[in-house]
Amino acid sequence: MAKVGAALFAAWVGFAVASCGASSGNGEADKSASQILTDAAMCLQHATSVQIVGTATSSGQSAAFNETVASTGGGSGYFSVAGVQIQFVAVSGQLYLNADAAFWEAIGATATESSALGDKWVTASASLASQLQSVAGFSRLAAYLASVSGRVSNAGNAVTPDGRQSVKLNAGGGAVYVSSSGPACPLYLHLGVNTASPADIALSNFNANVAVTPPPNPVDGTTVPGG
Repeated sequence: MAKVGAALFAAWVGFAVASCGASSGNGEADKSASQILTDAAMCLQHATSVQIVGTATSSGQSAAFNETVASTGGGSGYFSVAGVQIQFVAVSGQLYLNADAAFWEAIGATATESSALGDKWVTASASLASQLQSVAGFSRLAAYLASVSGRVSNAGNAVTPDGRQSVKLNAGGGAVYVSSSGPACPLYLHLGVNTASPADIALSNFNANVAVTPPPNPVDGTTVPGG
């Protein structure tokens, strides 16, 4: 458990991403790879929210996440590493977490503090809230798309690993799947192939309304180390 806290947030922050709905053919398959990537980046730039579901490996730890986040910073969902699951709610810049005592102890809380915080909704510190903000603002995804610009090739029409019609872009050691109908949004990312940090991320429900409220009676965890 000693490395769960660091690995958890590395996975959560490092691999969060996005997708969108479909309607009629959008002509993306006939465009150059660089133009398709540009269109996908524009979709993200203008998105107000997205659902992110995926798995990733970081620091030797396997992670999973399912979260709905808004570009304004609000959202909710869960993420997990090594069997430790953490629920989160973010409202108006404040992050709330619900996890067991082992999680809190793994990120630096004392045994007494961990017992008081475990399995309760906790008001988290600004440092953890800032990590969520980097996810909710889509900056990590935008940075990834920018990093593969100039290194993509159009592999033509394809079906994403989760069964959606798309245009596939080969991108170094991975692939970006972009919707072939409706808005040209990234639907699926297959990253880090043959590396120590692979990730598969499915993106959907772009621009859905994200309505979240603070959990009732949260415990104050803002002074807990790591919290």
